[in-house]
Amino acid sequence: MNNKVTVVTPTWNSAKYIRETIESVQAQTYQNWEMVIVDDCSTDNTVEIVKDIIKSDSRIRIIEQEVNQGAAIARNIAVQNSKGRFIAYLDSDDRWKKEKLEKQIKFMQDNDYGFSCTSYEVIDFEGKNLNKIVYMLNKVDYRGFLTNNLLQTVGIMIDTYKVDKKYLVMPNIRRRQDAATWMQILKAGFLCYGLHEVLAEYRRTPNSLSSNKIKAVMGTWKLYREIENLPLLLSCYCFIRYSILAIWKRLYKKNLSIFRGYKMNLDFIKQNIKHLVKHNILLSKIYSYYKILKFTLQGKKLNKHIVLSNKIKSNGLNLYKRSTPPLHTQKIIITLTSYPKRINDVYFSLYSLLCQSFKPDKIILWLSLDEFPDKMKSLPQKLIELQKYGLTINWINTTYNSYDKIIHALKLFPNDILVTADDDIFYHRDWLKNLYNTYIDEQRKHRKTIVCHRMHKITIKDGFPRPYNSWKQEIINNIPDPLNFPTGCGGILYPPHCFYKNVCHVDEFSEIAPFADDIWLWGMALLNNYYFITAKDTCKFKYIDIYRECNSYDKQNLKYYNVTLSNNDKQMYNLIKKYPLLLDIINNNIKQ
Repeated sequence: MNNKVTVVTPTWNSAKYIRETIESVQAQTYQNWEMVIVDDCSTDNTVEIVKDIIKSDSRIRIIEQEVNQGAAIARNIAVQNSKGRFIAYLDSDDRWKKEKLEKQIKFMQDNDYGFSCTSYEVIDFEGKNLNKIVYMLNKVDYRGFLTNNLLQTVGIMIDTYKVDKKYLVMPNIRRRQDAATWMQILKAGFLCYGLHEVLAEYRRTPNSLSSNKIKAVMGTWKLYREIENLPLLLSCYCFIRYSILAIWKRLYKKNLSIFRGYKMNLDFIKQNIKHLVKHNILLSKIYSYYKILKFTLQGKKLNKHIVLSNKIKSNGLNLYKRSTPPLHTQKIIITLTSYPKRINDVYFSLYSLLCQSFKPDKIILWLSLDEFPDKMKSLPQKLIELQKYGLTINWINTTYNSYDKIIHALKLFPNDILVTADDDIFYHRDWLKNLYNTYIDEQRKHRKTIVCHRMHKITIKDGFPRPYNSWKQEIINNIPDPLNFPTGCGGILYPPHCFYKNVCHVDEFSEIAPFADDIWLWGMALLNNYYFITAKDTCKFKYIDIYRECNSYDKQNLKYYNVTLSNNDKQMYNLIKKYPLLLDIINNNIKQ
């Protein structure tokens, strides 16, 4: 099998660094490579240095251009003349760690990836480490890359057996031609997977294109408008988010030096910024308007999707049934509740649930007669019509607020799988499928787990949970842990009999955690030895009314009561006071 790597290197007046660059390739533990160097009319002795090295290493080739055409054309010529299966990019002033090729190829082949990027560290023009490391995300898609241009050429590797070379043709622009290329690959549907190990060194020189911040920023704007042809509003959104992220990195640059010796990455910055924003009303408002702009763009697509799509007519539960897996005979019940303020929005949530790629047996909307005394006359017609496609509306005499979605279902379907959803979320098409597939995998491992899409990590101080706002937010963890805390908005799959016997005791949860069903259900699960994990493929979701969600200082918003006023902490305290065994479960797990 041809597993040769072609190293693509454009050069122009690189005499000072080209020998170091080539030597870093020659030092690789993986030796099945070729290096194609394209010189773009250097006026120094770059070509002479390369030719001198070629005398003792035939794996290196040099192509001399007659006219200076820029880095994009030089890289394109190198790719056209490549003989390897894998294409790796290395500019003439950068360097690789000696195990870079070996570890990156193994990473890609073991996981069947076609596009990857390693983490890298930044060095100065003298080769000295600047104590700055850029860690890759687990994976990057097109939308993510638009607002976080994290991929760096020095870490990129592409398997041409999976990604056609036509996507590697760089546009002939002065700046950001590499980013434009990664975008066209991602836009074609490929993902770039991140290797977290630092295997490359990116050199920041005083005269390099990327070191000029103002020009780099202008290049990013040009990339959005002229190369990607994004609409003005979307370009503004992407540019604002890109700029905010750049500012965050600079603000924390000094603070990060305190933590040298530890592997710090973007997650650290995000956690601290979120903590800062939550405790500052002005910053919270600014961030809210930013989110409103973001979700307004998504909302336009959402409304267009709802109005124009006929998916529900062909995908409703009455028209399409899933085949029951042989391992399980339980029914799958999606359960949610709503109230008058949101009754006009819940249609969108139900629409997304009825159009799931993996079908439930039932979707039940629980409504209270206290809040809707006229029953069907109180509901919008478009909501009523969803009953034709599989929606079940169950009426209850007394409301327990957010508990309605789970308490009544537990009593009515004690032996079935219950999946809770929220009434203000538009769910991804594979939302249920990813929850259920993870649940099946856990059942095969004989693990007592509850699966969710969105989860926080409880942090502990002196054996007791710290305040809610200081927890690690929105983590991904596939290892069962009592400190894993699910949030209901993302959706949670509860297996049959996963709760402690007191879960439906109305007097208890009404006194202990009247407005925090997440806290109560977390405690009831732990007392029955069930722990939470995230789905293997977590799904992002869209808020239907983003302004209401963002406005955490609206006193009618439950988020205001629980988060802004710190009542989550009071309700957690009440739960632990009633069931001190929870502390033993948490602390015993930490000791282990």
